[in-house]
Amino acid sequence: MRSKGTRRYWDKGRAALQKPARPLSLYPFIPFFSVPLCLCGCIFFLLGSPAARAQSNPAGDDDPMGAVDEADAPARPGGMPRLGGERERPFFEPSPEDRAPLKPGEEDQLLAFAEKRFPIMHRLLGEARQRNPRAFARRFENEFAPRLRHLQRIYAENEELGELMRRHAENMFLMQRAGRMLANKQTPPAMRGRLTQEVRQHLQRMVELEPRMLETRARQYADDRSGWTDRRLERVLAGSAPSEEQTPEMSNVIHAYQVDNDTVRREVMRAKLHDLVAAQLDLDIRLMRQRAAQLRQRGDDEIEQRWQRFQQRIGAARGDSDARPKRPGNQPADKPNGNSRRP
Repeated sequence: MRSKGTRRYWDKGRAALQKPARPLSLYPFIPFFSVPLCLCGCIFFLLGSPAARAQSNPAGDDDPMGAVDEADAPARPGGMPRLGGERERPFFEPSPEDRAPLKPGEEDQLLAFAEKRFPIMHRLLGEARQRNPRAFARRFENEFAPRLRHLQRIYAENEELGELMRRHAENMFLMQRAGRMLANKQTPPAMRGRLTQEVRQHLQRMVELEPRMLETRARQYADDRSGWTDRRLERVLAGSAPSEEQTPEMSNVIHAYQVDNDTVRREVMRAKLHDLVAAQLDLDIRLMRQRAAQLRQRGDDEIEQRWQRFQQRIGAARGDSDARPKRPGNQPADKPNGNSRRP
């Protein structure tokens, strides 16, 4: 028997799931990389973890799909490419450093970037800002600014990759908008077939773009391996490297490097760090190429898997009783599978 506190918790969750969706609300659908994740204020990529998103946007705030539990993050619908193997993690996601508080004037600067690269999304952001400036400021800092900062950096490093990510983000945004309309019980049945077709088309385009994104990034690293290694090393030593570029082994060497005053030993440690950074870069290149090949090989199967999970998410947002995500073998999400791995 559930306690009173548990009953209140479930009652609140049920009420949140039954709250009507706003077709044009700006809640980012992807939890990445993550990437990856809505961008441009409402679209990027590759969103972060479900826990981080829940903190910045409580379940039921503007978007019933935000209240759905994601039982299997690596397979989330529309998610950005993940790197597997020894270093399973999302790719193309904002780093913790991108999630820093906004500096004075930075909101306008990031919106100007959005206006240049994503005019449609910039218009929607402007409308949201006018509707409720206070709520917009909170969501912009917590959700939108990190992805805009991240994409700005990508564009500065490689405009070809930035354009691929822009196209991916736009398809993601249109897909999540259609998903919110499908999740709304008030949407006329005549519209559902068209919306379903739109979602599948956007999923197909995203799955086609993701291998190109991964291959472009891998080629960028491989073509200037020495330069990227040196740049990463300098960031690591300066303490400004994104968290995904570091490993626990690097952290130990960095600490010893910083506290040791012996010049000879510091040079030895710097050389070791250089080797560790180079190995990490090589691993990134290999994993990106592997993941790109997997996506190309899976093709329609990848699209179908994401579509099935998308349907489950929409069903859960509508309150369908059989919409809870299942793990392989039709096991419920809260029952562990011996072969499953969480990142």
